[in-house]
Amino acid sequence: LMSMGEISVDRMKELIENKAGSILIAIPEDPSSLTKDEIDNWNEVEEVLMEQAIDTSVYFTYQKPELMSIYHEVRTALNSDHAATAAAALGNVFHSNGYQIVTYGTAPAPAKSSLFTIQGKLLSQGRETNPSIAIVAHFDSYGIAPHLAKSANGNGSGVAALLEIARLLSKLYK
Repeated sequence: LMSMGEISVDRMKELIENKAGSILIAIPEDPSSLTKDEIDNWNEVEEVLMEQAIDTSVYFTYQKPELMSIYHEVRTALNSDHAATAAAALGNVFHSNGYQIVTYGTAPAPAKSSLFTIQGKLLSQGRETNPSIAIVAHFDSYGIAPHLAKSANGNGSGVAALLEIARLLSKLYK
């Protein structure tokens, strides 16, 4: 269990090399609360995770008050020498607070997604020597944690503007 501020390329590589059973990363619900350094750091970590096949399952969850309370209790238990390992500290915190660890369902499968590129072209009528103008937009970015992806605001404003520009330019050819 790690918070966004604890993530680093070296820490992730260490966890993967030491065959961590799984990694749970608590991310903020509001990405605008992240500093530029935190976003840059996350982009570096994401690159490492996406460029190689790893056996360690990586899960993401939002930083909810209940989870962060458990997180801080585990950190306190680890620092107080009452627990030999993080797993022991986590177990102690769960049991002392009346939680029970239960797993069910099927094993997680890697996410499968398709990326598409759509291109359109309006040719000038009789004036092929005119310069070309490229107007581009992307709907959203692809990433491990999509709302943390580079340039992701998810509102589709770039695509909406591009479609409106295409509509207006198409009137020139009627």
